[in-house]
Amino acid sequence: MTIDDDLRTLLRARADRARATGLLQAVDAIVRTTPQPRPLVPATPRPSRGDLLRVAALAAALVLVVGGLALAVAIQLVFVGGEFMPRQDEGLARVTLKLPPGTPIARTTAIAARAESLLTAVPEGKALLTQVGGGGSGFRITGAGVNVAGVQVTADSDQGTEAV
Repeated sequence: MTIDDDLRTLLRARADRARATGLLQAVDAIVRTTPQPRPLVPATPRPSRGDLLRVAALAAALVLVVGGLALAVAIQLVFVGGEFMPRQDEGLARVTLKLPPGTPIARTTAIAARAESLLTAVPEGKALLTQVGGGGSGFRITGAGVNVAGVQVTADSDQGTEAV
C-alpha cells in the first residue's frame, strides 16, 4: 500500500462519516418535528392517606345521618300513628246488600225495605236513601244487577256515624 492508497481510504472514511453524520442529522430533525403520541389515559395522582380518611369520615357521617332520619321516622310512625290521612266522619253510613245472582228484583226490594225499616229505628239517623239494582251512581255499585241494593243513612251532625 502506498501513501495514495492510505489517503484515498482516509478520504473515503471521512466522506462516509460525513454522509453518516448528515443522515443522522436528517433523522434527528425528523424525530424532533414529529409530534409525540399522547398517553391514552392521563396520569392521575394517587390519593393521599388524608384524602382517604376524609372520604371515609364523610361516608360514615352520611350513614349516621340517614340512619338517624330512618329511626326518627320509625319512632314517629309508632308513636304518632301510621295514617297518612286523619280519620274523618262524613256523617254518612252506607250499607250494600248483595244477594245471590238470579235473585228477582221483588225479593231484593223486599230485603232493602227491611234494612230501611231497621235503619229508621236508629234515632241518630236523619235521612235515608235506598237504591235497588243497576246503575249505582250514588253508591258506586257499578255493573250491579237486580240482586244488589244499597241504603245510605245520613247521621245527625252532632252525633256522627259512630252512633249509627
